[in-house]
Amino acid sequence: MKVFLLDKGGSALPDALYDGVRAAASALDHVIASVERPVFVPLSDELDADELTDAARALGARGDGVVVELTVSRAALAACSAIYDEGVPTNVTGVTSVAAAMMAAKAQATFVTVQVINDDSADVLTDVCDAFDAHDIETEILAEVSRAADLDDAVLAGVHGVFTSTAIIAEVLT
Repeated sequence: MKVFLLDKGGSALPDALYDGVRAAASALDHVIASVERPVFVPLSDELDADELTDAARALGARGDGVVVELTVSRAALAACSAIYDEGVPTNVTGVTSVAAAMMAAKAQATFVTVQVINDDSADVLTDVCDAFDAHDIETEILAEVSRAADLDDAVLAGVHGVFTSTAIIAEVLT
């Protein structure tokens, strides 16, 4: 299982880079060159499908190891489908239902991130893992967890990786 650490703002990148391609190109290139891959770069959920597609292509051109994060929406799923054949990896985030996870997989997302914020969403995570297994879906399932108990639930559900904070890791290890 992969573990991706989130900074205090909830992003896998510093706040200055949060707007993806709107960030300073040199700063983004520095992060991409400096950290272990993959680098998850979120795009604004205020962009339409064409803007998301163009921005994702621009990020994909930065090289291997860049994963474009798209908040689940019709525009995001359209962008996923549009860039799939170009080899740009995507992570559809903010997923809170099995149906949304299945639609992201159908749109050829590389990863789907299920938000685990309470006991009900932990059940959704288990259901997503079961559904993907039942249908032989290759999209990797990630969980975004903010409580130590949720980390246990994610591991038991069978996710491929988790986004969490160093505080949660420290809590689990104590």
